[in-house]
Amino acid sequence: MDSMGSRATAEILRPEPMTLEQWAGLEEDQPGELLDGHLVEEEVPTTLHEAVVSWLIEVLRGWARPRGGWVFGSE
Repeated sequence: MDSMGSRATAEILRPEPMTLEQWAGLEEDQPGELLDGHLVEEEVPTTLHEAVVSWLIEVLRGWARPRGGWVFGSE
């Protein structure tokens, strides 16, 4: 266990190492992300993560709106 608690292990989608150029050349809808030279499953946000993001958007929107600004989520 590390200082942040137990770590989740991402499933490796391709066992052979992959370069950044190979990863960039994949189809756009190919699932996964490059981690330490391996294509692994994408991280799925937790409920706590989504709660923090929602709160942050609400706080930032309250600050930005009176100034003519906008705040959006990542998607």
